[in-house]
Amino acid sequence: MVKSRISLQDVVYIEDPSIELEDKSKELVQYTIPLFEYPKNTIALGKKCTRLEKKGIIYHNCYLITNNNGIKVGVFEFPRHHYESYLEHENPNEIMCSKLLPHLLLFSDARQHVQQSQHTLNAGKTLSTLEPYTTARLALPHVETMPFSLDMVKPDIQDDSHYLGIANISYLPNTDLVSCLSMVLYKYLNQTEKETTAYLNGILADHISASMFDTLKTMYAILQEKQQSNKVRLKEVKQSLLENKKAIKNIHEQDVEFQTMMEDIKTFTMQSQHIQANQKYIKSLLKDKEYLQNIEDLQTFKEYIKSGEYVCEPWTIDIFERLMNIKIILLSKDIPQWLVCSRQSPFPHNMSLFNPMYYVVLEFVDNDYSIMQVNGVSLLTFQTLPLVIKDLVINRCLEQSEGLYANIPLFVKYKQFKLTKEQQQDLKEPVLDLEPDKDRLVISDTLKKHGNPGTVPFERMEFEHLIDSQLVRDKQWREKLADNYMKSDARFKLGDRDWASVNHYVTAQQLKQRDPKKSDKLSLNTGSSLSKKVIPYMLGDDNDRYGAVFAKFSQNPQLKDMLLQTGDAELYMYIPGKPHIRLNSLEKVRDVIQ
Repeated sequence: MVKSRISLQDVVYIEDPSIELEDKSKELVQYTIPLFEYPKNTIALGKKCTRLEKKGIIYHNCYLITNNNGIKVGVFEFPRHHYESYLEHENPNEIMCSKLLPHLLLFSDARQHVQQSQHTLNAGKTLSTLEPYTTARLALPHVETMPFSLDMVKPDIQDDSHYLGIANISYLPNTDLVSCLSMVLYKYLNQTEKETTAYLNGILADHISASMFDTLKTMYAILQEKQQSNKVRLKEVKQSLLENKKAIKNIHEQDVEFQTMMEDIKTFTMQSQHIQANQKYIKSLLKDKEYLQNIEDLQTFKEYIKSGEYVCEPWTIDIFERLMNIKIILLSKDIPQWLVCSRQSPFPHNMSLFNPMYYVVLEFVDNDYSIMQVNGVSLLTFQTLPLVIKDLVINRCLEQSEGLYANIPLFVKYKQFKLTKEQQQDLKEPVLDLEPDKDRLVISDTLKKHGNPGTVPFERMEFEHLIDSQLVRDKQWREKLADNYMKSDARFKLGDRDWASVNHYVTAQQLKQRDPKKSDKLSLNTGSSLSKKVIPYMLGDDNDRYGAVFAKFSQNPQLKDMLLQTGDAELYMYIPGKPHIRLNSLEKVRDVIQ
């Protein structure tokens, strides 16, 4: 039996490979998706099943197709309340292909059936014609799911001098991704470090497809075009600004025309600042794509990668993980105890089940990485992986049972163990369903080093939205949109009183009944020290929060404009050590203002 991810307590699926009666002799929609280490598998989607609708689930049976024969290998389950968001706009009877993999539950014998299917498809083929992920001959061994044991949850030896609090941690010097992996893997592959570097560059080049190269080239061309259009527009704005500054010298301050021209000067000045900020941002994005300037075709790109001159971008990590059967765990020192669950990529992640043999922990800044060693060991097993890091994974990356780590069975089992033994949360709590193709932005006053949208782990922004975003003009936008922001440009009036922040107002409403004196002191009108102190986020009445958020942004034009620049992105608040909180009130206010 396979347990549901949406209702973990009481919903299971029987592992019956036979075709369901309602799907027999029916024309089912077929898709090509990656499964395990095989990137192309034909599956058919069974009819919509609603028998679990009362439990908040709608599901479809998943059939693996080989030579026109089908065998059930799992189910696709979706939250009932969000089901319509997964449907094709042009054909509401079909699920969008991009939405399938994150919601697939595979049966225990699925790998066996997939392997048999691939064997049939590849019969008679040579090694050079096999599908990707099968040509990494020197990959570390693939393993079936290991049994979970208590040996895997032994506590770490503590060392408070390190930010993770783990003893016996050391780091190898910063370098690029391939060099890091070479230092870790070369002994296990019975090679020299130089040979492993060449090997990794070679298998990466072999697995770059024409569509991936075209995507990279398109992104590069769009950035160049944007940079050029910004230059032209900036020149026009500066010329208009200069002409207005010259003309206004000959106009008396009392004339109506003077005030109009002053407004024009302010507008042109602001436009100039916005364009320059965006141009700076575009330049930073182009820096990582400069190598494409002299590369016009896929074969040249492959040769460039093999030469060792290519500095791997974050999207290559997924390829190396699958090819080498390792999981790369990314940490960032910018924010203490920050684990990177995934990094934005122009390509879809491989979301099939994954049983890595080893784990490599890397800290990174941009495209520079350093290897974290535990007791002098760089290649860790799930058992030797520090417990602190395992806890970070399940608390930060598996809080909604979604994403890349949700496809590693040992992490799923570890989460279930923690939830059962320590009862950290209610298993019946509704799962937050993240839209794979939806923009997501994180709001917080603790993320000051991450001024550009899309740079914070968990965040996502469509490329065309990213390059046009006006949020880059103000590096404090995350802080200013937060409910605890309380500088003079965010003050607002509500209920005949003045408030320094949304949190001041919401907290005051909570205290009205049990501590009215303290409630009064939260208002700026009292002049108390409490009214000028930062108030942390507290759960409160949604109506109170909505009213305060609306007042804050409707009464402060610059903040209103900043909020509108978030487009239709989902907005989340980051609180260190806690799950992200969806800012529903902020999104509702944005919709109303729009």
